[in-house]
This record gives sequence, structure tokens and C-alpha cells, in this order.
Amino acid sequence: MDYEDPSHKPNSQLQKRRPIYYASGQPRNLEELRIVEANKQGERALNYIPVKEASPWDAYEKICFIKLGDKPVVIAERRGISRDVVVISSLEEAQVQAKVDLVKSIQHPNFVTVHELYKFEGQYHMVSEYMPRSLQEVIGNPFLNDSRLAAIIGQIVEGLDVLEKRGLRHRELTCSQVLIHPSGNVKIHGYEHIENLHSANKNIQDLGYIMMELMQGYAKEGPHVGLDDPDRWSVDTVNFLSATTSAPSVDELKKACLFLEMKNRLLTRL
Repeated sequence: MDYEDPSHKPNSQLQKRRPIYYASGQPRNLEELRIVEANKQGERALNYIPVKEASPWDAYEKICFIKLGDKPVVIAERRGISRDVVVISSLEEAQVQAKVDLVKSIQHPNFVTVHELYKFEGQYHMVSEYMPRSLQEVIGNPFLNDSRLAAIIGQIVEGLDVLEKRGLRHRELTCSQVLIHPSGNVKIHGYEHIENLHSANKNIQDLGYIMMELMQGYAKEGPHVGLDDPDRWSVDTVNFLSATTSAPSVDELKKACLFLEMKNRLLTRL
């Protein structure tokens, strides 16, 4: 997709009147509009993604370019009163229908929400919610404790459970593909990395590496999971980490004792 490269522009032209980190949750107006449109079509709002034959830049103003995972995207602000901040990415025409069907099948509170699609001059643009940080920024955080770790991992597990139940997996599940909002919501990003689950669920092992990175600032090299300073963490947390090496399914992993606590934890002050 041919976005205008902003690198030659002075910084003053890229700055907005307020920071793009202001949002406290889902863009309210966008979600309300989607609910209204879904009701008109007789569909559930969670599974409804409107497709508009127009340029997204008629409705949104570009703020800046960033990379989410390994993909360049545009951060944009909705024109008008609401000024919702969103992420706009490009899709290949050949993959649009498959992508829309995939997104509809796994719309869930622990996956990044897709608000709408635009088709313009042979190109497709996907508008999704903006979350300002990834778990990459939380790695080795000294304020991360058992409770906060449980709140993060519990939400990732819920998302992985959705994938597994649909015979899917995320082939690039890393800290940079898991986004975190100041409100405490944790969501999996990267629909382009979701594919059919062919064998044992590798995402459980990926979860173990994510936990190691969060808990001690790095993951051990090789296939083994472990901590250099396990005494910093509770027995339940260490046991849950160990379970990621042997659990045959996400459903089995959810039976670990720590998960019973995870579901009721809120992520705060991190």
C-alpha cells in the first residue's frame, strides 16, 4: 500500500493537539455505530465488520507511522467530534474475504478489535483499535509481581483458548504481538499470523517463553523453561510456568491452580 512517507516532514507537522495515548478504552463512537449497523443487518455486533466503498482518509487523519510486530501501520484520528484514535493497515485483495471470515470467527475481548474495512481504488484498509504498548515494554519490569503477572497471562490464556477451540494457532506469539492498554486490558495482535493448528499446540510453549521474559527480563536459550531466581515468585506461579512445558492443550493448562486466580485479577499500576 502506498502511504505517503512522513520522514521528510518536520516534527511539528506530525504532532497532534493531544497525545495518542489518551484513550481509556474502546473508541466509544465507533463501537456504537457498529452496533447500530449490525442491528440493521440482523447480525451480532461482535461478528459484524462493515465494509465501506470509500477512502479511509476521508474519515481519518494520519498521525504517524509505527511498526506493530513486523508490520508497518498508520496511527490515525477520526475526523469530527469523537476524534477516536485507531490503527489502519493494508490488506491484499486476494486475502480480504479469508481475513474477514477469520476476524469474525475470533472476535473476542482478548483479541484486538477490528472496527471496519474500507475498499478504495483496488486497495483494502482495515481499521482496528489502537493500544499504545506491547508486553515488550513490560519485560523485566521490577513492579511486576505474581498478581500482575497472573492478570496478564490469564488474559493471554483466554485468547489462546479461543484459537485452540477453533483449530487455530498464532505462529508468531511473542511479547511484541501482545498489546496492553493502560486500563489493564491485554489483547493478542497479528491476525496475519493466525493459521490452522496442525499438531501439538506450540502456543503453550510460546506462553512459557513470554512468562520467562516477563519474570526475569530474558528467556533462557534452547528448549528448556526455567528461572535463575525462582524464589522471587510464588510456588503457584513457578508451577504454572512449568506446566507450559507439558500441558497437551490450553484447556488442560487452565486447570492449573494459578489460573483459578488469574481470571479474577485486574492489571493495575504497571
